[in-house]
Amino acid sequence: MTAETPLAGRTALIVELGLPLLGGIAEGLEDAGATVAALRDPGVMGDVGAVRAALNDLLGDTAPALVVLSLLGEASTAIRSVEATDLATWRAAAVDPIRVAMRLLTVLGERMKPAGAGAVVFLA
Repeated sequence: MTAETPLAGRTALIVELGLPLLGGIAEGLEDAGATVAALRDPGVMGDVGAVRAALNDLLGDTAPALVVLSLLGEASTAIRSVEATDLATWRAAAVDPIRVAMRLLTVLGERMKPAGAGAVVFLA
């Protein structure tokens, strides 16, 4: 890296709870000078308290400058007609990722708003 970037010396958080799609993005963020922290355990997303504890363990008091979030699981990417989709599959593909995103964004807001900076890129 030869030029200073806006992420140089700052923390970027990768949250990947599904298919492994963000490896190249993590490498690019590191190339831009960011320290990359990754959360890939869907088991910590059960409620806001569990999300808060997982981020505290991972980040300490750090507020990330950038969060890249991907919740694309196999249920979300399977091609099937809506009428052929049972309720449990629909929830796994559509509703559950939205609930996880809301819990995660709630906790990230607690960290990022007081810091006065940061961005979230939501891939799905």
